[in-house]
Amino acid sequence: MSEVAQNGSVLPNLLLARMKARAREIRESSLRQIGLPTDSEGWGEMPEDLAEPPAYQPDQELARLMDRLDFALRDYPISGDTRRKFESGDWTFGSAFQALQPRKIVRGFILPVRRIPISEPVSPRVFALIEVDDESYLDRHLPQGIHYHYCLADRRHTTTVICWDNRWRSDPSRPGDVRGLFHELHAQGAKNLRARPELWSDDKRQSIRAACSPDLTRFKINEFRCASNGASPVWPTNAVLTPLRPTPASQPRNRKRK
Repeated sequence: MSEVAQNGSVLPNLLLARMKARAREIRESSLRQIGLPTDSEGWGEMPEDLAEPPAYQPDQELARLMDRLDFALRDYPISGDTRRKFESGDWTFGSAFQALQPRKIVRGFILPVRRIPISEPVSPRVFALIEVDDESYLDRHLPQGIHYHYCLADRRHTTTVICWDNRWRSDPSRPGDVRGLFHELHAQGAKNLRARPELWSDDKRQSIRAACSPDLTRFKINEFRCASNGASPVWPTNAVLTPLRPTPASQPRNRKRK
């Protein structure tokens, strides 16, 4: 752990709290943009491919806070382990969401969405503080969180998102099994229409899988957002989400009988 975390100064923590609040504002704004009704012209301007993700445009307020925080930490030492971890990646602060070119399916569209880094690099000192406080705000410029929003035939957004089962692993003894694709409701959809996936035909379900499947050969499975517990299958219709493997710490202990 970095010595930064052991310093009693209040200012760095206040600045970091303001940075996190600004990063959340940027992320929520990007989600609202994805959920807005889109016409054909707007969709035509979206990126066509899930290539290397560009960074989100720089934010002046976040940059100002970052500079102030770096200055406030100027006298703080950094541990060797923290410095080595910092040098192992291209670290930035925060992330936003980006929509890409929609894909036609039976009676609708699938809109690919992914997380992209905010273009605000961090210094070693800021990295050390964030790593101790909440490392979820650190981003290494890797594709991540790829999932799909379901849109109606008239291109209106719905509250349904499509996600792969990231936990599934092939089993040589069951060669007919395939990775399941699932649908669920997303939290940022209060103003969007509610879809009726329970009424989807097999043709529609298979077309959704066909629209999403090519990405599996282009990205590692951990770069996708995993379906949530309680998600329902798209295809195969009998798919069951692979449960999390219990960690040693989470395994139940045998209690002694009294």
